[in-house]
Amino acid sequence: MSFLCLTLSQIFNTVILGAERVDAKARIALRKLVKSRLFLLYTLPYIQSATTIPATFFILISVAKTSLEAATYVALITLLANSAMLIVRYVVARKCLVFHFPWTSVYKYALGSAVMLMVLLAIPHPTGLSLTVASTLLRAATYFAILTFMDKETKLLVKSILQEAARILKFKGSVRA
Repeated sequence: MSFLCLTLSQIFNTVILGAERVDAKARIALRKLVKSRLFLLYTLPYIQSATTIPATFFILISVAKTSLEAATYVALITLLANSAMLIVRYVVARKCLVFHFPWTSVYKYALGSAVMLMVLLAIPHPTGLSLTVASTLLRAATYFAILTFMDKETKLLVKSILQEAARILKFKGSVRA
């Protein structure tokens, strides 16, 4: 989930960088640069680190008893920090440029991934190569089946893939005859 936040943040970074005009000039006054969104954009990672590092240090020193708890807390702190940065970047990007983001599609794909995660956890980890390949195909089929039921674009994509596969197999069958 944290990587999803990072990926979406990069999209909003691109929007902010593309909309900012301060860097278009050859010389930029320091006062204008400090007030620009570019300065904010490049300051955000430092703000994130200034909050994440002390929180992580506190949790690791005083709260976490086992290594599993420590890893869970660090993952949660990272997720919260990345989610906060995503929201800040989204707000800044919306101030730069009016755009519509397909949040419903993001939610659908995240839900599909969560269901696939449940399938991953339910099926025992395979040991052999053939079982690994079969397990991977089963999990991918589960993911695409879920998305096919939820998402119209995925449904059209799967339909066109099946039509193309049928066309190819039909063509190969006529060559042999």
